[in-house]
Amino acid sequence: MHPSRPLRPTRLGPLAAVLISACGPSRPPAVAPTAHPTVAPLPLAELPVASTSSKRATLKVDAPWAACHRGFAVGQGDARAEVGRLAASCAGVTRMHRVGEPFSGEQAAGGKPQRFGWRAQAGRCYRVYAAGVPAIKNLDLLVEDSVGVVLGQDGNDDGAPVVVDAGAICFTQDDEAIIVVSVGDGAGAFAVEVWSD
Repeated sequence: MHPSRPLRPTRLGPLAAVLISACGPSRPPAVAPTAHPTVAPLPLAELPVASTSSKRATLKVDAPWAACHRGFAVGQGDARAEVGRLAASCAGVTRMHRVGEPFSGEQAAGGKPQRFGWRAQAGRCYRVYAAGVPAIKNLDLLVEDSVGVVLGQDGNDDGAPVVVDAGAICFTQDDEAIIVVSVGDGAGAFAVEVWSD
C-alpha cells in the first residue's frame, strides 16, 4: 500500500459473506470468575518512608513512632491546643522537644498552600506536627529543604498530620527548611509545631 493513495472499499464475494455470517458475531470465550487473593497490609516497619535526594538531609526510620499518631483524634480545642496535644503525645517515644513558636494560619480546600520557614541545624533530627480545627477533615503537610527537594510528606487523610510519621528528618548541614501546609477537605484554622532531638 502506498501511503499517499486512499484506501478503496473491498467487495466480498458471495462465499465469503456466507462464511462470515455463519460464524456470527465475534464473542470472547466465557471465563469463570476468579477470586482475587487477599493482600494483607504491610507491617508498619516495612512501609516505605519518603526517600530524599537532598544533599542537606536524610531520613531516620523509627516505625514505633507512628503509634502515637495513629490513636490521635482532633478534639474540640483550638488548633494550637490540638497540635500541642498531638506533639506531646509523641514526646515520650521520640524524646523530642518543641523548637520555636508554633506557626498558624487559616486555610480552605483548594486554597493556595501556605509556606513557613525555619532554621534547621546540622546534626539535629526533626518531626513536624500539625492540627486543624474539627472542620478540617484533611490537612496536608510537606517539608522541603531550601532548594525545594521534598524531605517528607504526610500520608494520611486526617486533620492532624505528622512528617515523618514513622521517623524523622535529620539535617546533615544547616538549612532554611520549608513547611508547606494545604487543606484537602474542609476549612478553618490550623497550627504547626516543629520538634527536635
